Amino acid sequence: MLNIINSMLTPKVDTLLAVAEYLNYTKAAQVLSLTQPAVSQHIRQLESDYDVTIFRHGEKPLMLTREGEILTQYAQKLKNLHERMLEQIENERKRKKQIVVGMTRTSVSSDFVELISKFGSLTNFEQVQIRTADVDSLLSMLRNYSLDFAVIEGNAPETEFYCLSIDTEQLFAVVSPQNPLAHRSAVTLDELKHQKLILRSSPAGTRTLWESQLQSLFETLDSFNVTMELDSNEAIKSLVQKNCGVSILSERSCKKEAESQQLVLLPIENKRMMREVSLVCLKDSVQVDTLKELKKVYDRNLKQKHKVVANKYRAAD
Repeated sequence: MLNIINSMLTPKVDTLLAVAEYLNYTKAAQVLSLTQPAVSQHIRQLESDYDVTIFRHGEKPLMLTREGEILTQYAQKLKNLHERMLEQIENERKRKKQIVVGMTRTSVSSDFVELISKFGSLTNFEQVQIRTADVDSLLSMLRNYSLDFAVIEGNAPETEFYCLSIDTEQLFAVVSPQNPLAHRSAVTLDELKHQKLILRSSPAGTRTLWESQLQSLFETLDSFNVTMELDSNEAIKSLVQKNCGVSILSERSCKKEAESQQLVLLPIENKRMMREVSLVCLKDSVQVDTLKELKKVYDRNLKQKHKVVANKYRAAD
């Protein structure tokens, strides 16, 4: 087994991953600064080591066999895990603590970045790297050991991941103060059908929840006037502020704009769209305890904020 692992951590794994990415021996050779015969030899050696056929030779474009797909997936995981191991060993030598956190774009635009930063200070992490992506991509990065843990909206498969819910948040219809709907206490689905909708692109968590809620009401997006789909919450909020359309966003992502009255948040009549915010890591990860500690920090911060708000109301009375 050790010989197999050592085999995968030689330059042959870089060759395998390059050919799998470009599906072209010549391109892979150029990227790796190798000759094409050297690339072919690396692939043949791996096929011999594992007694598999990695690529369907003779087909254009080049294609991975099913065995080749499995080998490539685990090769990527082993490479990432090996690099993280070397990184952590080096950090230990330097007495340097580092953590890599994945976050959705909605999480980044909320107060979770501040939470991670505060947690890093409390636990003496000298460097915190934050990588943003959609939920599916973050889960893939966790599977490949590219992240220590992630902050996501919703949950992850319990068979693979340790998932710790830390909060819930509600989705609202978000409108400009200039929109006639801004003076309403709530908005109906029929009223939204007459608005220009600016939505997050699929598979963003906000978009997924909105579509699932519509399905539960026997509705689809086809009944709405979706004029634009964007990956950026900030771009969507900017367009809504200019009254270019209406969106569906989480309360947390629009908190500052709502408090400054740049945006108006309207609940959807007779429908409360709620989702969990969770901390996620692999089930066998050493970061399970980290997530538990992070939740404690979050809960303490939440209690402090509630106390501040309560004191303000008492002072006002």
